[in-house]
Amino acid sequence: MTDRISRRLDEEDWRLIRNASIFASLNEDDFRSMSGELRCDAFDKGQVLFYEDEPAAAFYLVLEGWVLLLRDKADGSRTVIKILGPGESFAEALVGEGERYPVTAEAASSCRMARFDSARFRALVMANPQIGLSLIAATFRQMRRLVDQIEHLKSWPVERRVARTLLEMCGRTDRDACDFQLPVEQASIAARLSITPYTLSRALKKLDAIGVAASYGRISIRDVGRLRAYAEGK
Repeated sequence: MTDRISRRLDEEDWRLIRNASIFASLNEDDFRSMSGELRCDAFDKGQVLFYEDEPAAAFYLVLEGWVLLLRDKADGSRTVIKILGPGESFAEALVGEGERYPVTAEAASSCRMARFDSARFRALVMANPQIGLSLIAATFRQMRRLVDQIEHLKSWPVERRVARTLLEMCGRTDRDACDFQLPVEQASIAARLSITPYTLSRALKKLDAIGVAASYGRISIRDVGRLRAYAEGK
């Protein structure tokens, strides 16, 4: 595994961790016991957090930046399983003893991660079953999102899929407009959406009609509400 740099968690980090899906149903005492020995690891773009089939020693929550979950194929190619951004956790379902990672996790950009030790988490679950119930609830919510995502990939028009992805990458969608640099290469986004890079570029051009401008990886959404309504099929 590539070397990482450990840093301190700041106030915004703690807010993000507390609001994460996995901790949403925990009371304050349980949350403090869970987060008592957290550490923050920093990775550069291209660094690997863990490799497929390695022992699952930890799970992670994205504090800043973006992470790719990948599967390697026999022919040497890679499949993008998921793109994760701030506030999203992954590998938390693998806290059982002897579990191994089913994917490789790679930093898609410079990023900071909250790292949770699996062995410590197991001990906390044994001492406090409520923490385990929180994990089960969070895993179920993620499974529902995955089912929704599969449905969208199969039934939604390409432009709606791209619109939803842009809204996710925009982050906060309570503002009127949004301007940001794509956190990963367009080829990775296209792979995640099961389309070609050419199809993605064509879809971005079509979204110009509802206020989306794309240029060299820079996205400007002039009317977030309009794009959200389009993504929701309204």
